[in-house]
Amino acid sequence: MVAETGLFLAQRLVVWRSLLAKGIGLMGRRQMVGDGVWMENCRSIHTCFLRFSIDVIFIARDLRLLRIVAELPPWRLVWAPKGTVHVVELPAGSIRRAKLTLDSEIKIIS
Repeated sequence: MVAETGLFLAQRLVVWRSLLAKGIGLMGRRQMVGDGVWMENCRSIHTCFLRFSIDVIFIARDLRLLRIVAELPPWRLVWAPKGTVHVVELPAGSIRRAKLTLDSEIKIIS
């Protein structure tokens, strides 16, 4: 996943499609899985039982960024804005390092 600045947001995203994988998520883990997590058909996220902060990006079907939440601490609930299809969870600080804004474009390279 690359920001328009040319900086990699994540080189290796783990994809979670199942309701169980998305529901359990990062709970109880000591660190992020891979470089981040891509969740399909996701409408909200929580950081209950997380031991670390995360960055979150809510993405529309056409890869427009709908909402960016930087350094979300544990024990929070965040609802996705209307039109969200994908959610990406990244290590805290990723959004800041990539200088990502809602106007930014991202590219998915497989």
